[in-house]
Amino acid sequence: MSSTGQLRLPVKERRALQSDDFSLLYAIQNKANWVWAQESSDWKPPRAPTGEQRAFRKNFTYPRNKGTPTRANVIIAADDDFALYLDGVLVQPAEGTHDWRTLTAFEIPLPAIQNQTASSMLLGFRVINLGGAAGLLVGVQVGYESGEPDVFYTGLDDSWQAQTTFSEGWEQPWFQSKSWPQVDVFSGDTRSPSESVFQKEEATVFDALPASVASGVCSAQTHNVGLSRGGLAGVIIGTALVALVIGIIGTYFSMRKRSQPVGPGNNAFTRAPAVRETVPATLAGGPQFPLANPAQAPHPPFSTTMAPGPPDAAPTGV
Repeated sequence: MSSTGQLRLPVKERRALQSDDFSLLYAIQNKANWVWAQESSDWKPPRAPTGEQRAFRKNFTYPRNKGTPTRANVIIAADDDFALYLDGVLVQPAEGTHDWRTLTAFEIPLPAIQNQTASSMLLGFRVINLGGAAGLLVGVQVGYESGEPDVFYTGLDDSWQAQTTFSEGWEQPWFQSKSWPQVDVFSGDTRSPSESVFQKEEATVFDALPASVASGVCSAQTHNVGLSRGGLAGVIIGTALVALVIGIIGTYFSMRKRSQPVGPGNNAFTRAPAVRETVPATLAGGPQFPLANPAQAPHPPFSTTMAPGPPDAAPTGV
């Protein structure tokens, strides 16, 4: 799930593949590796549980000597379906029709939201395995106003992370993923990247979102950060305090009810009035109120004779 599903990049156009795209394709098919989340020992790579999804994160820090980043070209193959996010904004939703043998190309503007500045870029991938083998294969080229582009891909280093269970906001740059493990990298013998090719030699080009959406993004991020750090603890403490107060109130009324004498109409036995102490007993964690002192109360002799009931009604019709 995504906490920012309402923020989605609009499609600008679809264009033919260019020389940069083919250079990235070469790096994917000859240098990259398929990756996946670290599964339990019950699953031997590249197999994974059927019908389950895994989340992947890749953070890339922009170099300072190449000027402002302008775009990210991304080529993806996934087994089986995938959703793509850049800096928390949805680029490509999971459509349920992707074939792992097909490479898909995207040209994404940087920044994804106009007039924003950042020192790094976060790519998020949500991949669903529909059965059998699973995997994610990605190549990325970052272009700048000046200087040569940067290229990175799955299997290049240990900066790619994956998690089998993930919480709301996992695709956001502010999300803390230090505890996420590294991906499991498949060797070329286990899974060859060259098996995935372009079915259509085209790339989908996106437009950046207007700067006016930035205030809503900041508000949502601030709310989510606060909840993740202290919200859950506050709910637990508050619930415990409410339970404690209810328990004290319940104890008070229960003891008060027990201390009231039973009237003659409520019991067949005659009960002597109770004599109370002048020093109250103390209940730990609850209110104080006096208890009857059995030593000071006269006890009538116990009678085994029940009080007579009403006479039987005379039969009618006699």
